[in-house]
Amino acid sequence: MWLRREDSHWGWVPAIVSAKEPMTAHGVELMKLTLNDDPNIESDMQRAVNYKSNKNSNNHNTYLDQQQPFEEIVVVDPEQLKKADHDDIKLRNLPTSFQFSGEDQEAKVIASPSTMVKSGVVGGVDDLIELTHLHEPAILHALRLRYDADIIYTSTGPILIAVNPFKPMPLYSDQMMEQYRIQGEMGVMPSTPNATTSAFVTPFRKRREAPVSNTRLPPHVYQTADDAYRAMMRGLENKALMHDE
Repeated sequence: MWLRREDSHWGWVPAIVSAKEPMTAHGVELMKLTLNDDPNIESDMQRAVNYKSNKNSNNHNTYLDQQQPFEEIVVVDPEQLKKADHDDIKLRNLPTSFQFSGEDQEAKVIASPSTMVKSGVVGGVDDLIELTHLHEPAILHALRLRYDADIIYTSTGPILIAVNPFKPMPLYSDQMMEQYRIQGEMGVMPSTPNATTSAFVTPFRKRREAPVSNTRLPPHVYQTADDAYRAMMRGLENKALMHDE
């Protein structure tokens, strides 16, 4: 779970449900949950540390280093848990490796492991819309992990999110620009059987004979520019590039 806490700099902290107890108030059946800090969240943090270490970057300090152990009681409507619409607790996106043990079906709903989070990607996904649970804490957590690993670009559908690193970064070069140009020219393997890559090819270049890639490069402003250029050259749609400070 994600738990809203005022003492958190980010507004939300990871938590686990350590106990739950049915209760009735004014004739309404409710559930009293006991939430404690979750030490396992550090496994996600360590992935960002490892990624940054491999990039020969500076030492890493997670934004949960100063989080103190806690225990908090939250009373909820059981239906809110199923719909994940409670104001102060949200379902976490857990990796596919997560295994829930036990016969408590309601707890499985609370845990709700994600089948879309990629365990090898810092922050879980390159594109936020791939998250099973897309809400404020999930977005903040993914962006912060990626920022801590010096990954400043994240997609959310066709929108590119850039988090200012406030330092020079080796993200822009002719070689890197060429990689994204080639990706745009070659296309990415279509998910639909028997589909072609013609949508990725501009009218002024012949389609190359080499096989298309089945993976997409990480989000980058070069990718956004290349996608916009190819859409414009195909004449299929108008494109607007907006920059928000």
